[in-house]
Amino acid sequence: MGTVEDIRKVLQEFLAPELRAVTARFDAIDKRFDAVDQRFDALFKIMDARFEAVDTKLVSLEKSSDIKFASLEKEIVRVRELLDVDRRLAKLESQQSQTTQ
Repeated sequence: MGTVEDIRKVLQEFLAPELRAVTARFDAIDKRFDAVDQRFDALFKIMDARFEAVDTKLVSLEKSSDIKFASLEKEIVRVRELLDVDRRLAKLESQQSQTTQ
């Protein structure tokens, strides 16, 4: 059993500390990944907030432009009606002047 004891002693003296060192390195790497994950989470929250702000502004601009376009369309219709009235009036005046002559 001296050989088994010798192997056990070598494992305990050499491999056990190495395994602890490797485990400690993996723990350190894991902590770094956690820190990177937290940074990404923070960045994603910032990006989400900014995208929401941009979306809100775009919706506001869309509503504003819809109102302005509706107003412009009404004005175009009004101007067309005025022009049509002017044409009718001019036609009536020309007809009237022709009948009076």
